[in-house]
Amino acid sequence: MGKQIIKQSDGKYCIWSTIVDDILFYDMTKKEVYDHFKQCSIKDAIAMIDRSFDNLENGVSDRNPFRVSQEKVQRRIKYYENKRRH
Repeated sequence: MGKQIIKQSDGKYCIWSTIVDDILFYDMTKKEVYDHFKQCSIKDAIAMIDRSFDNLENGVSDRNPFRVSQEKVQRRIKYYENKRRH
């Protein structure tokens, strides 16, 4: 993650980057810290989804060995399609 929340002496918060070894944001309220991390999470999720769709649309295979095989996925899709029909 590379970020750490630190409480300032005045009671507000700052976000420290362990990557650049410096403060990224300071004088933040708890709500601002929450909002910052929520936005980061949303951006990361959107980027991951976009990459996945791009790969699928371009026929790029996911070579991650821990991912489920396409054959297994297709079997489960057929199972649920059949189940829905009955």
